[in-house]
Amino acid sequence: MRELKNRLTAIIREVKENGVEYTVTVHGQPVAMIRPLFTEPDMPHELAVQRELAALELLAAQLSGDAEAQTLRAALETMREETSCR
Repeated sequence: MRELKNRLTAIIREVKENGVEYTVTVHGQPVAMIRPLFTEPDMPHELAVQRELAALELLAAQLSGDAEAQTLRAALETMREETSCR
């Protein structure tokens, strides 16, 4: 987390320009992943985001069951709504 905080701009640049992936850890335990949003050149941004959300839902379902996947979707939708209201 400390390295992420100190190097966020450089990390995002590496992700965007070089397709680098980072695993964020807290006390040595993985908690998040920063990776490029893979899109096709002519794909609308909204469709790319929907594709990524579907991939997250699938991962959540694989890790903890369908109930957790729905919880993840609701949390992500809430975050999107809060961001769009600003």
